[in-house]
Amino acid sequence: MKKIFLWMLVPILAFSLTACTDAIIEPTVENTEELTTTELTVWGMTCNRCKNNIISAIVALEGVTMVYVDLKAEKVTVVHEPELDIDTIKRSITAEGYNIP
Repeated sequence: MKKIFLWMLVPILAFSLTACTDAIIEPTVENTEELTTTELTVWGMTCNRCKNNIISAIVALEGVTMVYVDLKAEKVTVVHEPELDIDTIKRSITAEGYNIP
């Protein structure tokens, strides 16, 4: 019985580990030529929870099509429509408790 349980558990664990490591929200628009890419340095991000907080805050903004968070480099890259103000993106990050130098 234990052998069957472990055999079933391994694929589930492997999937859950790989599903949690990516911090990318894929583009939702077809024409990416008219989009703007903004890269911001963000201090205070230390873990996947921080990463998810930032992604959730930015994705909630209208006009955002992709978010990538790199914890090691302390960078957040946002692909968005040009109408979205960079200060709005910054405010959404600082509202979550993170610092932008």
